Amino acid sequence: MSKESDTKVPEVTTSVDDLEDQEVDYGELQQKGHDEDEILILKDVTVKFRILKFHIVTHAYPNIYTIDEVKKDISTKFQIQQKYLVLKQVNSTNPLKDSQRLFDLCDNDYGVIDMDLELTENACLANVRLEPKQYYK
Repeated sequence: MSKESDTKVPEVTTSVDDLEDQEVDYGELQQKGHDEDEILILKDVTVKFRILKFHIVTHAYPNIYTIDEVKKDISTKFQIQQKYLVLKQVNSTNPLKDSQRLFDLCDNDYGVIDMDLELTENACLANVRLEPKQYYK
């Protein structure tokens, strides 16, 4: 004979819609060559930021993050204003557009994106510096 307890277990229902943190703009995805019927797998990617050519810091981000969102996050870690940051793919001279998503930049099976993290010319005039030690505080 089993003994019933007075403890009630809450009823939990979760839908996929409840789990989504952000909406994906399918119009934007189609413009970049993605089909609305394609399945977009949400996963983390590791971004390796090369700073001052000799220092590397890494951070994991959801692959749906934009460059703008990455810059917001990294600016808080270095305690500088976002407007002073420039992100480029390694060995590229062109800055990445703020609207680009990380899943468009990750072209390997390991989920790693290599980027150069640089400062704008205005940052130099304002005496702003990237200090790797500041990132880990």
